[in-house]
Amino acid sequence: MSSPYFDYVQNLSQESPGPSLLFEFLRGSCLQPEVEQLGCNIASLEFYEDGVTEYSRLNAEKLASQISRYAKHDTASKAVGLCVLVEDVRPDVVEILGGAFDINPNFFGEHIEKSFVEIERNPPSSLMTSLPTRVGSEGFVNIHYQRPINLGDTDTHSDFPYEIYLRNKVTRPGRCLPALFGKRIGFIRSCFSMLHKRINDDRWICLMLMDSLSADVMGHLSADDNVLRDEFRVRQVPYRRRKNQNRLVAFSEFQTASPSKEVRPMSMLDEVAMLIQECTQASKQLPSTYDISILAVGPIKLIIDEWLTYSLIMGRYVKAYEYSIKNVRDRLCKFDSVDILELYRWRRRSQQSLYKLNVLRHFAEFYASTDGNNHGNNLHEGLARDISYVIGQINQNGKALEAMMPIMTSIIQLLDSRRSTIESIYVKRLAYPPLVFLLPSLVTSLFNMSEPFSITSSNSWIYIVVAMII
Repeated sequence: MSSPYFDYVQNLSQESPGPSLLFEFLRGSCLQPEVEQLGCNIASLEFYEDGVTEYSRLNAEKLASQISRYAKHDTASKAVGLCVLVEDVRPDVVEILGGAFDINPNFFGEHIEKSFVEIERNPPSSLMTSLPTRVGSEGFVNIHYQRPINLGDTDTHSDFPYEIYLRNKVTRPGRCLPALFGKRIGFIRSCFSMLHKRINDDRWICLMLMDSLSADVMGHLSADDNVLRDEFRVRQVPYRRRKNQNRLVAFSEFQTASPSKEVRPMSMLDEVAMLIQECTQASKQLPSTYDISILAVGPIKLIIDEWLTYSLIMGRYVKAYEYSIKNVRDRLCKFDSVDILELYRWRRRSQQSLYKLNVLRHFAEFYASTDGNNHGNNLHEGLARDISYVIGQINQNGKALEAMMPIMTSIIQLLDSRRSTIESIYVKRLAYPPLVFLLPSLVTSLFNMSEPFSITSSNSWIYIVVAMII
């Protein structure tokens, strides 16, 4: 039996094509291919009026029970704010959250948006129509970004597909870049979505959806006839440094700690919750007055770190594509098939990256201009400056990569000109032997016109004398 929220989305998808992607996601919950089960991927962060926060891991059943009590203002719960963190959102979680808090379907639909669509075949997606006046004005934001991942050494994986994807509930496409000094690096098109909604004057709910950092990276290796051959699978290794370095355990605490204490690796949920707690504790506002401008500061810092890593990788590829006369001969075999193609991809990729970063900057600037709190205003102005810095780095690296295309073409033309000059010298040398035998051949043809001077006659010596004199 379908849920009321599912029926609501289905009705909207029949009226307009906007929610159709979300409807297909909800309808395909039992038809999805087998995905990796990563355990508990839901957490909640409760905020109390005295500034205390309580972080807990949940499953779908506990989530439904908790938000039901919170929505009904159960007296047992004295929390004034509830932040629900979901990693790799599932269709049943979407129905639970959407039905409990009357969530705009566009929030979920824009989160599962995969990439820029081909506009000649499909209507433009929300990812392509994020205007500055729209960003931040709807109470939610969907931040799309490129997340670098480490795919290992080239010795370990010599053959790697260009098109890759994450084995998530929400399939995220990615790209494997050419080998960089013996390493394989990839980009995953990720999304971080945030929604803030007030239940009444004193209580609020915040939803944060994010992608998994534990799902495997998969792809299909193609044969020579472009037929899918084998399925490729490797463990995902994020490239960015985690934020748990901000709270290092002191040596004295380590000595007094129990040796049997279980150490659990920090997940995306734990990292985001820690960042939110740090930003809210630094804020001077009451927890009941928190809005998306305060709660989004930590996650935006995390996304900026991903973009900064992205720009640093771009800078390394600028060095990798530096051509010279010495190494151009070794790279000539892959010039047309790899280097030029990749430079065009980098140009398109940098354009799309700048568009996504500008959307993120518009969001920070929107709350920097509307936030009356000086502390919050300074936070968002600082975020806008950081985003502008990353935009400048990516723009500079993108222009450097684009400027390499005519330089590479000029070097190849210069190499071809040098090769033509060398070949002309060899052709000139080959022309000398025919010149030596040209005049004797002429004499032979003249003397063969009459019988007395044939090779069998006694006057053949005259041919040799005449040829030597000439």
